[in-house]
Amino acid sequence: MPNTDTLPITTREVADILGIGRRQVLRLINSGVIPTLGKLDGGTGAHLFNRAAIEAIDPPPRRTF
Repeated sequence: MPNTDTLPITTREVADILGIGRRQVLRLINSGVIPTLGKLDGGTGAHLFNRAAIEAIDPPPRRTF
């Protein structure tokens, strides 16, 4: 059985780990804050991430209104 800590994780999992929404994850990818392992083929291909790299990121501050 593979070690799940070394398997790539999805945008949804990144959002859950950081406590933010998927759109915010995409914004942070585009601004270079969140590193990706790559993107699957196609216009809507999923981004893949390294769990350890994501867990090392401090979550962005939450907006309060």
